[in-house]
Amino acid sequence: AAIAIASVLLAACSGSSDEPSGPAPMSKATTTSSSATPDRVYAVEELVAALPRSSQVPTADRKIASCPGDDSCQADTASVTLELTRPVDAQQQEALAAEEFSKDFVQVTATASTDEGAATAMLAKLRDLAGRYDGAFDLPAKETSATTYTPAEKGEGTLDDLTLAGWKGFVSARDVTFADPQGDGTTYPYQSTQVHLVKGTTVLSCYVTVMTEPRGDGAATDMARQLATEYIQRLG
Repeated sequence: AAIAIASVLLAACSGSSDEPSGPAPMSKATTTSSSATPDRVYAVEELVAALPRSSQVPTADRKIASCPGDDSCQADTASVTLELTRPVDAQQQEALAAEEFSKDFVQVTATASTDEGAATAMLAKLRDLAGRYDGAFDLPAKETSATTYTPAEKGEGTLDDLTLAGWKGFVSARDVTFADPQGDGTTYPYQSTQVHLVKGTTVLSCYVTVMTEPRGDGAATDMARQLATEYIQRLG
C-alpha cells in the first residue's frame, strides 16, 4: 500500500523545527557599509500570496496540505503541498498506482525568519540534514509513532551549491527506492529533489518526489528549480 511521503515532509511546514537552538550567528548586515541596500523583509502574508496554485504547476491534481490552514502550521511559515498525476494514459496510471510506494507530489515552503542570522542558520541546518544523501546512502526506516514512520531509503545522490536570482543555497537530488519498517518496498525507483535558498530573512524550500519511469531522469530537479524560480518571480 502506498504511504503519503508528503506527510513526512510536512515537518517543513513548521520551519522553525529545523532551526538550530542557541544564539544565531551575527547577521552579515552588521559588518557591511551603511550605504548597502538591505534585502527586503517579507511578511508572511506576502509569502502566502506567492505560493503556487494547482493551475500553475504542471500535472498538479489537488492540494493536500497548506499553511496557514493546518493544525501543525507555524506562524512564520507559508506552505503548500500538491499531489501530481503521472503523465501517462489511464491504463498506465492504474498499473503504476498498484505498485507505487508514494504519490508524486511537490511542496513549496517559505519561512519568515526573525533576522538574517536565523535564516542563515536554518539554511545551514537544512544542508546538514541533506548531507546524508550526498553520494551512496542506505538509511533504515524509523517508526515515528504507532501509525507513522519515516521510510527506509537506498540510492545515490548529489549536493550542490545553487544561486537563483540573487537567492543563495543548495540543491540536493537523489535517485531512491523506499521501503517500510518491515522491508516491503517498491520495484519502481523514485527521484527526490530539495532546493533550499535564502535571501535576507526569508528561507525558501521546494521539494519534489516523483516516480522516475513516467517522467524521465532529472525531472524532479527540473521541477524543483522551476518551482523556486517561479516563486521568486511572484514574490517580487
